[in-house]
Amino acid sequence: MKLFTELLMAGLFTLITSSVFAQTGTIDLKVTGIEVEEGGKVKIGLFNSEGYLNFGEELVGINVAIKEPTITHVLSEIPVGTYVLAVYQDQDDNDKLDKNFFGAPSEPYGFSQNEYGMFGPPDFEDVSFEVKENEFIELSINLE
Repeated sequence: MKLFTELLMAGLFTLITSSVFAQTGTIDLKVTGIEVEEGGKVKIGLFNSEGYLNFGEELVGINVAIKEPTITHVLSEIPVGTYVLAVYQDQDDNDKLDKNFFGAPSEPYGFSQNEYGMFGPPDFEDVSFEVKENEFIELSINLE
């Protein structure tokens, strides 16, 4: 019984200290250029890999109702690492970024670093950013 108690205490200590000393940062996101009259919602995805356009596979996914042409949202306790924020206005509430005949987005969209690809999405390296321990990052994305 003593061994069980010691193992339980060691496990609890590890759990408590790992959450207390977790290496995380915070992102304060501002999204502008929202077309309020078009309706729908703004979809925000935080990604950590090249597949940053696959909504549904994001690390953090947020849907925000549209009330104003600008929204703000705080993402807290984001683990230290390299990320991309992808955002789009889902004007018809179909949970996907609609595209035209040529495959170009027909709904407003944007990425961290406000970079846009010429013939397709920008490279991960061009739109990624670093989250560092105990850092507060302010990002602004303008939808186009």
